[in-house]
Amino acid sequence: MNGCGSGCWMGICEPSLALSIVSGSQTDALVSDYSSKNKSSTGQKARWQAPAVESCAGGSSAPAMARLREKAKHLSMLFRELGKTGIRLPEIGIGTWNYRGGVEALRAAIECGARLIDTAESYGTEEIVGEAIKGRRHQVFLATKVLPRNFRRRDLIVAAERSLRRLGTDHIDLYQLHWPNLTIPIEDPMRGMEELVDAGKVRFIGVSNFIVRDLIEAQAALGKQRIVANQVRYSLVDRTIEGGLLQYCQKNGITVIAYSPLASGVRNIRAADPERVLRRVAQASAKSEAQVALNWCISKENVIAIPKASTVAHVMENVGASGWKLQPELAHVLEKRIRYRRRGALEMGARRAVRWGMQKLGRWQ
Repeated sequence: MNGCGSGCWMGICEPSLALSIVSGSQTDALVSDYSSKNKSSTGQKARWQAPAVESCAGGSSAPAMARLREKAKHLSMLFRELGKTGIRLPEIGIGTWNYRGGVEALRAAIECGARLIDTAESYGTEEIVGEAIKGRRHQVFLATKVLPRNFRRRDLIVAAERSLRRLGTDHIDLYQLHWPNLTIPIEDPMRGMEELVDAGKVRFIGVSNFIVRDLIEAQAALGKQRIVANQVRYSLVDRTIEGGLLQYCQKNGITVIAYSPLASGVRNIRAADPERVLRRVAQASAKSEAQVALNWCISKENVIAIPKASTVAHVMENVGASGWKLQPELAHVLEKRIRYRRRGALEMGARRAVRWGMQKLGRWQ
């Protein structure tokens, strides 16, 4: 026995005892809600249940959208500064890799506060994003990415023009290099990026899947602008960036945009969690497993997350990961008891060598 009695597990109490055992007080909750001082519902439900969500009929039904806006009033979104720009982004956005949800879920994300929408020329989703933000462009922070094969200065500018047409907008808020191209000097794409900023077609410059060395070289290649974000894989089960990249970004004011923060599906986190730690923490917190996993991710300094959500219900569930915070002891248990991978220098070097070889052959571009 650990002193908590039969209602406790590994120091995490079952929902009925969550208020009294962990904190030693009837008034302290496991989860701190930033949006309200009313803690009356915290820890009382065994698990989170998605609110009833009515279909928006493809996003075109004004009454349905009005009802969604009313439901969204009960959600709370916190914001983080993008780099050192002074621009505040929602800590939960929406990603569109392998996205099949149409305009409905994207418009729901906008209504619910997840107004950072990320896409890429390689995703094939820029057109649907453009359709979803039509008439709402001023409400959205729009991010897209350029493929490594287009890293020559002129090619990058042409690629940006194509993205602008597909998105139906005159500017991209955050334009990102999708992967390092190890066969093209970094000065080439960075020169093109700065030209796009000067022309008013891009607001901020970002990168994706860059390691520390790549970031240093890319920043050195810029004249007037700063790299404001690095979009990388990060989740409870893939914590490679904690080997130094996360710390570098935090120290240098570079926002980490976490893609696949649910490991391409909560089932993949469960597979690394034989003790069902995530489920028990979710029950103790009166949240869903996805919300707990996302909240763990965005609890890190300078990190925001862009989970995919192809339905309105999933959008609302993801947005519910913001506005509250797991107490440190719960986060600690998640980190210690769920298996995760963190690629070492040898593996990273081998993968980089393979990428260089494939790019030399004109592939992986």
